[in-house]
Formats: sequence, structure tokens, C-alpha cells
Amino acid sequence: MKIKYCIFMVIFFIVFNACNFETNLDVENFQKKERAWTFLIYMAADNNLESAAIRDFNELEAAQFDRAKISILVLLDRSPFYDNSNGDWSGTRLYEISYDPNGIDNIIRSKEIVFPLLDIGGGKQTNVNTADPFVLEGTIDFVKQKYQAENYGLIMWGHGTGWRSPAQNNYRSASNESLGTKAFAFDDTSQTYMSLSSFHKAIAGKGLKCIGFDTCFGAVLELAYEICDETEWIIASPSTVPFEGWDYKNLFNFFTKTDFSVESFSISILEQFQLQYAQENTAALSIIKTDKIAALKESFDSFAKKLATCIVDTEERHSCLGWILEEVLTYKDTSARTDVFVDIASFVEEGGKRYQDLMPQAEIVLLKLSEVLPLFYSTEKRDYGGLGVFFIGLENGIPNASHPNDYVQGSDFGECSRFVKESDGWVPHKNGGDSLLDVLFYTTF
Repeated sequence: MKIKYCIFMVIFFIVFNACNFETNLDVENFQKKERAWTFLIYMAADNNLESAAIRDFNELEAAQFDRAKISILVLLDRSPFYDNSNGDWSGTRLYEISYDPNGIDNIIRSKEIVFPLLDIGGGKQTNVNTADPFVLEGTIDFVKQKYQAENYGLIMWGHGTGWRSPAQNNYRSASNESLGTKAFAFDDTSQTYMSLSSFHKAIAGKGLKCIGFDTCFGAVLELAYEICDETEWIIASPSTVPFEGWDYKNLFNFFTKTDFSVESFSISILEQFQLQYAQENTAALSIIKTDKIAALKESFDSFAKKLATCIVDTEERHSCLGWILEEVLTYKDTSARTDVFVDIASFVEEGGKRYQDLMPQAEIVLLKLSEVLPLFYSTEKRDYGGLGVFFIGLENGIPNASHPNDYVQGSDFGECSRFVKESDGWVPHKNGGDSLLDVLFYTTF
């Protein structure tokens, strides 16, 4: 009898634990399915934006979003020089954002995460070069593994260039190239930045539903074309962004009241931007749908190449340069040295008016642009615009004589963007060509 009882108890124990194990698995899978979003905010603040980073971090902690459905991770890289709050630590830390009822008080209270790959966390004072694409790639992988969700979003926070200030002249990319036309994650300690092509490699195949750029000059064709196969939506500004950047408290307070779709997240960014910068003169934000970017690029290339055939002598070239720089909407910095991005909609409209034969091509570009930009906000109350393309650098108001090597097709520059490599009608060519920039800047009549 005792033997039968013991056998019964063993069987009962095995069955009970098997059921319990399955239940634990079900709970774990349920939790994974329940988390609608995991966001990584890549705060590259080892530069003069450090105090703005602390402020935005506090905004995240003050947001009352549904933490059962949304997880926010922040990789924060600080500078030794610009902000002495929170014990004045410098280096790099990974945090999971938790709610702070004290609100925006300049104190970080979220949970620091141990991240072995970067040797950060657990009280270690590690300084990581956030300009290194390996760091971004590894952080995305770690966050996706530890915080599995139905959707993943990335926000690139910090400096973004199309313009270059004197302080950035000595920077090089983490791949040892000279300063490129488009770059992110400027790291003062290492004096490096992340090029556009390196950024692409870091996010390739990561399954990111959307990518936001809380940077200057994010809504440009070069960037959108580079990463259009890696994400469904891009949210970015075509022009400069004020020092304060986005309002993350309002952003996630708005988003938690929605259906958690990617469209709702994009609209939440737009709404907080409108609320924050309604009194600014030139603030703008674009929501970009990436599945039509390739078609837009092709139509824009065709228009530019056709326009190039209209320039047949020096006088016509001077005239064309004049109306592009003076009549077309442009995006640029206010410093003496700045890169100029022309607004694509404004450019093709003006070109179509001046050369009537180009109007059909202009209308095609505008149609494709409307498919790419379902939503756009500008404090200037414009009903057009929202996506720029690099034109030329200015120094004290005078156009540069040539383009950077990384914006010349066929150059030996190792980190040219996909757009530069594949554009037929816009970018200049090393050995001469018939693109618009070839004709405007390098052709002898």
C-alpha cells in the first residue's frame, strides 16, 4: 500500500509540475504578446546637448504611459563638461524608464540595466563611443531580446548634420573617414560621428517599425532612401530643431491613449511638436511613409536630369543657380558655414513654372511626394514641403566651389550613401556627367 501511495505521489508531482511549467510558459508568452511596443532612445549626448538630454530623460520619467504595453529603454551617453546634475557622472548607461511622480526635477530615478556586451551597468563607469555603429547594433539586439514586443521603435537623439559648425571640422567617422554630409551621434570624447551608411548597417534587418530622428535635418531624401527598406515610417524634421527637442512627456501621454498603431505613434509625435513649437518661426516636422521612397527618388532623378538639359550656356546656369538659392524654399543653419538643402516640392514647382516642358515631370514628383508625406507640419503654415535634398554648402552666403567627396558619385570615399551611389540625375560625378549638379557646378560652356 505504501508503494502504491508513493508511486501515486511521484506521478502527481510530475504531472503537477509539467502543468505548472506549461502555465509559466503561457504567462511568459502572454506577457510578450501583451507588450505592444519596445522603444530604444539612443541619446548621444557626449557633446553640448548634455543638459537637454537630462531634461528629456526627465520628461520620459514624468510621462504616465501604460507600462504594461510600452517599455522604453534609453542608452544615455554623457559629457564630462556641460551638466553636473545626478552626481556629475560621465560615461554611458542603459536605463529602463520608470515613472517618477516628482515630475521634471532634473534627477534620474529610473532603473539602470546591466549590459555585458558594452560592459556597462552594475556600478561600472564605462564610457562607450556611441558614434560606433557596433554600439547601436548591439544595443538594438539586446533590447529586442530582453524586451520582446509586437513592435519596435528607435529614436535617434542628438546632433544630426547637413550643416557643419567649426567645432565639428576635426571630427571623423567611427570608420575613420572625414566628416560626411549626413551624420549622427557626435561624440566629443572620441571626436567621431556615425555616418549615414554606418547607421544603415547598424539597423539593417532589425525589424524596426518606425524610426524617429530628434535631430536637425532628418527629413532629407538621402536619409529616407538609405533606410527605406529597414523601417515602415520615418518621423523627422527637414530643418533645424530647437535645443529642447521633442516633448517626451506629452508624446507618450498622447500615445498611451491611442490604439498603439504605428500611425498613432507618428501622429502623437506630430501633436506634441505642434503644441511645443507653435510660436516658433521655422519649426517643421514630417511623417514619411517609406514604401514609396524609391519611386519618389526615381521621379526626382528624372526631373533633375531633364532640367539639366535646359541649361545650355553660362547665362542660363547663373539664372538657374539664382532662382534655386533665392526663390526655392531651403533648409539651412544660421551659422556662417552651412549646407543648403532645397525643399523638393518647392524646387520642382518652381522648375516647372520656369520651364513649361518640365511641368508634367514636376507633377509626377509632386504626386509621388504626396504618397511619401501623408502628414507634414510647419509653423509657417505652408501646405507644401517637408522633404529636403542636399544642394551645396555656403560660406558667408557664398556657394562652395565643389561638393564634399562623399557626395560625388564614383569618388574613392568609402562611406558614400546609397543615394549618392545610385542617383543618376542629381548628384555630381567624379569624372563628369550630365546630372543637374554636374551641369550647375562643373560643366564648362
